[in-house]
Amino acid sequence: MSLLFHKHVCKQQLEEDGLTVLGRGLGVESLLLRFVKAYSRKQNLVLALGVPPPLQLELCEELCAGGVACPPRAITNETSSNDYRTSLYLQGGVLFVTPWILILDLLLRRIPTHLITGVLVFDAHKVSEYSCEAFVLHVIREANQECFIKAFTDHPSQLAGEFGKMQRTMRLLFVKRLYLWPRFHTDVRMTLEQRAPEVVEVHPPLSPSMRRIQEAIQEVMQACLDELKLSNKLDITDLTLENGLYKDFDAIVRRQLESSWHTVGAKTRQLIADLQLLRRLVAMLLSSDCVTFNRFLEAQRPALIAQRSIWLLLDAGGRIFSLAKLRVFRRVRRPPQPSEGAAKRVKAEPKEELDSDGDASDGDVPGHGDRMSTGGDDGIGGDGIGEDIGGDGAAAAVAVAAGDGGGGDGGTMKGTTDETTDGGTDGTTNDTASDMCDVEDEAESAKDARGEVAAARESVQTAAAGN
Repeated sequence: MSLLFHKHVCKQQLEEDGLTVLGRGLGVESLLLRFVKAYSRKQNLVLALGVPPPLQLELCEELCAGGVACPPRAITNETSSNDYRTSLYLQGGVLFVTPWILILDLLLRRIPTHLITGVLVFDAHKVSEYSCEAFVLHVIREANQECFIKAFTDHPSQLAGEFGKMQRTMRLLFVKRLYLWPRFHTDVRMTLEQRAPEVVEVHPPLSPSMRRIQEAIQEVMQACLDELKLSNKLDITDLTLENGLYKDFDAIVRRQLESSWHTVGAKTRQLIADLQLLRRLVAMLLSSDCVTFNRFLEAQRPALIAQRSIWLLLDAGGRIFSLAKLRVFRRVRRPPQPSEGAAKRVKAEPKEELDSDGDASDGDVPGHGDRMSTGGDDGIGGDGIGEDIGGDGAAAAVAVAAGDGGGGDGGTMKGTTDETTDGGTDGTTNDTASDMCDVEDEAESAKDARGEVAAARESVQTAAAGN
């Protein structure tokens, strides 16, 4: 969308080359479109630097839809053929070129520098002493003194962050004029008042966790500021929490220490870096989701530990990490569940069927009742002997052991025979001949055990009679 004051901006740039600085949102893309459309002719060779690929595509589509005979073209790393790039330069028009490819073609003399009409620099605030764009402009200006250089940007704050940044940028761009177009400019204000937007302000409240994180960050920033005030090289009038939250505070401190930065201690440098990180956390808390905020915070933890940041040792610093994690993860308490072994035992336990008398049938639990009764009889006999003796402890121990062992074996034997009998009665037994032999062997061993128990009883009774 072209605005009325854009005509005045273009008129200034056409009269004399310079750096145009617009306020944010005043349509610097539309201004670039005007110049690209004006120089899209075969007799011109205009290079456009710093234009991002999405904007390149948008400009090409709009110019093709407008019926431009020579639309702009882009030279990227995919255009690998040297002869093809040279042919594109000779065809003229507006070319979107990356700085790395352009500086290579300039040094290898693949581009005719005497044919260059001019250079359009987008996002001129990014040009610095170490940028590739500055080197490209230097090589072009040395080879061609007559080509124009027009620069545009809508980031005025980036040009005022350092002392003398504007002057250095204009020197690197080889321009002598500066055109400022803020929002309070007369032409800009009159243009915007013609279509005044309807502003609706929405103030969503902070969640309790966000409010507690914000309070913890403010507490940590205040602690860092108190430590920073101990330095005798800073003007403490600007070292307030309000300035730390709402102003470019770290840039202000760096500006004060720029002349003596090489003499600043490691602790002061770390405090300035911590304040810069905390300012970023305040902004991310309001603009990012909880997962992104927690991921960024956890990514900074190893570096902070290695640098021994003092705010990590504070209680407020620990609350920042814990509250950020609680916004993402929550503890869910589940009811206790039975273990796997207990569940199998409960599942494997058979159900008892009651007969007409109310007793459990022996067919479902074969030998269970017989085993208990047999073991009880033999066990009671053995215990009775031990109680009557009262004198010979060794004999009593042998008697009790014999009685317990006999009872156990007898119960096992009889239960096993009952299982076989009940199974045969019901017609559901599948025992093989080998199983029957095992049962007979167990019966024989049980008889031998009963004989040993009887002999032990007689010996004990004889010993008791002798006493």
